[in-house]
Amino acid sequence: MLDNFIKPYFDEGDRIWSSINFNLILNTDSINGVFLRDSTEIEVTQTRLVFTEKITASITFTQADSPLLWVQQGGSPLESPLAIFLISSIIALAGLIVSGFLSRGKNKLMLISEIIILISLGFILYFLSIEFIVVLIAAASSSTLWVVTAIFAGSGDGDYLSNSNILTDTEGLNSEEYTSFNCPSCSTKINITSNERPLRLSCSGCGKILKIVD
Repeated sequence: MLDNFIKPYFDEGDRIWSSINFNLILNTDSINGVFLRDSTEIEVTQTRLVFTEKITASITFTQADSPLLWVQQGGSPLESPLAIFLISSIIALAGLIVSGFLSRGKNKLMLISEIIILISLGFILYFLSIEFIVVLIAAASSSTLWVVTAIFAGSGDGDYLSNSNILTDTEGLNSEEYTSFNCPSCSTKINITSNERPLRLSCSGCGKILKIVD
């Protein structure tokens, strides 16, 4: 369009314009993507949302300038805004489900932080119309990282801490002198023999480590 539609005038006597202000807005539908192949001397922005991809270009040039704008339609439905969004969302959702299942009863602070950061990063890559393969790799990498973090996450009740200062022999003590409670897993009676808090106790019945915080 810039090369052929607007011809420069080489004879000064035939000149009918001195500069041109060029503005272009290109919108696609949800099943067609576009690629910005090249641009020279033109200010161009490209964004992508679920139902459209948009290219905005603007420039003011004279006959001495040689602006270039090369936009190409996507060659596959997989490169459309809707397809990229659905595929990336499915991959991310699968990672969320698996990591959520693996992190049950564990400390989720690190996992939640990673989810917030990586989902935000993935949306930015998608919105800025980064190539499909990059968005796909980002979604797959994020899901994998969430699963790995969930596997190695520590226990939510603090059992991953040091094994020191665990009271194990509480049955032989005089229960009238101490507060006691029944183990929630096996109902074995456990005496609290220390005012230290938090206090970790080992159940003699099932071996479970219990933590007293108040």
